[in-house]
Amino acid sequence: MESEFFSMILEKLCPILINTLGIAFFCIGEAGSQPLIPLDPETDSTRDGLYYVDPRVMDTTWVRPDLNLAKYTGIMIMPSITSFREVFGSYHPRTASDTNGFRVSEINKNRLRDYFGEAFHEFASQLKPYEIADGVGRNVLLVQGFLIDVVSRIPPERRGSNRLLVRRPWEVTLMVELRDSMSNQLLARSVEKTGIRGSYDVTELPEVTQWATENWSQALLERLQDLMVIGGGRWANCDLRDRENNCAF
Repeated sequence: MESEFFSMILEKLCPILINTLGIAFFCIGEAGSQPLIPLDPETDSTRDGLYYVDPRVMDTTWVRPDLNLAKYTGIMIMPSITSFREVFGSYHPRTASDTNGFRVSEINKNRLRDYFGEAFHEFASQLKPYEIADGVGRNVLLVQGFLIDVVSRIPPERRGSNRLLVRRPWEVTLMVELRDSMSNQLLARSVEKTGIRGSYDVTELPEVTQWATENWSQALLERLQDLMVIGGGRWANCDLRDRENNCAF
């Protein structure tokens, strides 16, 4: 049954773009034609009406089954949201374990929020050929980035401790959502779990954290680009081999 489903889809789909995230399909036809998005037939819809995209097309992504991004010419980048995993209990140096992470100080929470907010806005603004809108409109998409379930492996500061080596300082779940700006209807969501690998001196963490938020924002930009392709957005009309120079409208 599943092989027949994909055979039917493949017969109607045009060239295949193979990239680091998998295989993305886009439809033949005039601008505005309904994209054919392979959905996973084994999964149910989410509470907000999204369906899981077959992972051979795009990892951990959910879309509306009637997703069609062809009409959108601009994006409005919403403020990013960062949320932290709740940690219970108090910190005791002799018995502490980083299995569930440590509580994050307000200074470090605000630092991470600021770094990610600035980085995501910068990278999302590179989603060509879309114009950056400053308000809602019939042709405007809302784009929002999230860091959710953030886990810190950074123990609270201790008096008398000048050096501290921290392994895997942050683990996060990245998420990006697309909404229609007029109705606020959720159109697509894509998720990726990642973090900072390696060990770092605690004094390096502000710089390392800023660098990481830029990498995470780059990853979300790539997911945005792939969502535009499978959703029949303006990327689907570009020369995919040369996005920088062949996406003018």
